[in-house]
Amino acid sequence: MMAVHRDPTEPRFLYVHGMEEDTQVWRPLIGAFEGKGSHFAVEFPWSSTCEGDWVLSEERLEDRLQMPVRQFLAPGTGPKVAVAHSFGSIALLEHLHRHGTAHIDALVLVAPFHRFPAQPLDWAKLKALGDHYQRFLEECVAVRVATRTGPDIVNRMAEHVRERIGPVGCVEFLHHYHRSARIDLGTIDLPVLVIAGERDYYCSRREAEQIAGAFPDGRAVLLGGTGHFCMLDQPREAAGHIRGFLADALRVPSPCLERSL
Repeated sequence: MMAVHRDPTEPRFLYVHGMEEDTQVWRPLIGAFEGKGSHFAVEFPWSSTCEGDWVLSEERLEDRLQMPVRQFLAPGTGPKVAVAHSFGSIALLEHLHRHGTAHIDALVLVAPFHRFPAQPLDWAKLKALGDHYQRFLEECVAVRVATRTGPDIVNRMAEHVRERIGPVGCVEFLHHYHRSARIDLGTIDLPVLVIAGERDYYCSRREAEQIAGAFPDGRAVLLGGTGHFCMLDQPREAAGHIRGFLADALRVPSPCLERSL
């Protein structure tokens, strides 16, 4: 776990990483808040540092967030914000679907996955997901290593990540992606910000706007020149949009989100 705990009256952020990520993926975004707010990045069983046997656990995906939400968001008097990336957005929405929104005031979904009932998970969709898989993994590696790393090394590292996830991990992702269609986003009555990168193979502008539009109070922003890991690639821009969102949706005063000059 990575924790930055500050004034209890300032916003509290809980971060949920995606599959084969870890808490470090949030470090640039947390740093972009320049010392404002309390930030808690928790490592979940689907992280890059855990064994792949998490898929064999009898514990439900949504229940894995129950303790972190209560432990890190419930204390304090400031606004409570849950931030999730990629597969983490499925876990967060599953949690809200089962346990409700009592401890959360706002959501930030970065490059989220969600399937609507009218979007079948058929062979065509499966092919579309698979067509971009290697490039997706290479992007995952490239944004987290030095820019001088050559394409051959990036390719080999991506193959290593693919082997770690393995077919069982892919099937588990598809299982939860398929099940996400039963979650009616219109029942989640929270302010929601969806952030997506214009080059994302999986969460396009259309999909980001569709997901945001399904919430009673949702909005979407697109970051130019970046992809699925936009919060890692452009942390200052992402943090700026989150600041504006919280100021508008929750009336969070600027001093709580920005360092005084």
